[in-house]
Amino acid sequence: MALIGNDIDDAARKPGGQPTRDSGRTCSLTRPHLVVVCGLAGVGKSEISRRLAKELRAVFLDKDTLAQAFTEELLQRIGCLPHDRESGNYLSVVRPLEYQQLEAAAAENVALGMNVVTTAPYMRETQDPDWYDAMLEQVTAAGAVLKVVWVRADPAAMRSYIEQRNDPRDQWKRSHWDEYISSTAWDRPPRFPHTAIDNSTYNADSAPIGQILGLVEAWEREDADAPHLASAVR
Repeated sequence: MALIGNDIDDAARKPGGQPTRDSGRTCSLTRPHLVVVCGLAGVGKSEISRRLAKELRAVFLDKDTLAQAFTEELLQRIGCLPHDRESGNYLSVVRPLEYQQLEAAAAENVALGMNVVTTAPYMRETQDPDWYDAMLEQVTAAGAVLKVVWVRADPAAMRSYIEQRNDPRDQWKRSHWDEYISSTAWDRPPRFPHTAIDNSTYNADSAPIGQILGLVEAWEREDADAPHLASAVR
């Protein structure tokens, strides 16, 4: 169903809070930026990503929005539960397709000269420098800039938010929390250049506005200082 009118604000509303609003400032980036926002379930990366997208006037691509419908259908067709996110079938068959779809959509928009913010856990990818190098090469070839934002939160904050949102996809995590959190290396940062945001004290789903605005302003300063040609729309 298409989102119109106030439904757009409702879609960006955090549980129990207010709609995400931008600061009213004008984004001064001259080159398109691809911002990859990663982190475990329950760290608040969706809210941070939405706020970044608003400040950057960027295309916002959430893996779950793009992929959830076909993911659930495909899982059922291969004999799995629709909300399965832990089985070998999901991890080896379905997950790669989700990320392929997300990255293709991001590349298409970057090639059009758009700022793009993507959000997904990216847990395998953050530990693979080759993935970063390939992404950086592709983005740079398009005349754009790649930024990675890693959102973390302590296990108590993550658990609180996961229980609060009560998503069927989190059922296994909620039922096996100790096993889940011990298997995640939850405090292991990406193995390549990134910016970290600790969201533990923000109840895991309210955007730390000061950090986000500071990040955008830093990117704008870098962009203004970098010698580059104006990127052509492809």
